[in-house]
Parts: sequence; structure tokens; C-alpha cells
Amino acid sequence: MTLVTYMEVLHEASRLFKVHHRDILSKSKFDFILPARFALYKALHLRGNSYSQIGRWFDRDHATVRHGVLRANEIMKQDINYLS
Repeated sequence: MTLVTYMEVLHEASRLFKVHHRDILSKSKFDFILPARFALYKALHLRGNSYSQIGRWFDRDHATVRHGVLRANEIMKQDINYLS
């Protein structure tokens, strides 16, 4: 199994959502950025990383990351193409 870094997951989210990785890392809350950011948090959490660890990587609070993962789950329920 290949070890995937959090930066590789970031760049993959950037590619999939067609959003520059700097936008995902920014504090911006534009609607076109948020789904990519939420997907990034969810992917990293599914790989076994804690909310706190993900938050440290991206300079976010653990509660912000948790909220992003929950939002990704909500989007998945409404949009079958999200994260598939």
C-alpha cells in the first residue's frame, strides 16, 4: 500500500473539483470552494486522521474540520456524483 500524504490528497481534490489548491487552503468561504474543502477533510478523515490532526495541517480548528466532514456527508446524500 502506498503512503499518501495530505498534500497529495489536497492536490487531488484540487484537480477533481477544478479549484486551485491555494483556494482550498485559503480562509475564503466562496460556494465554489467549499465542496472541495469538505471533500478534502472527509478523505483525510476516512484515512484515519483525527479532526485535530487535519486541522493542524490546514490551520483550522478541529470543530471546523468536523463540520466540513458532516457537510460532505450531507452533500453526498443530495448529490450522487459528489465524491464518486
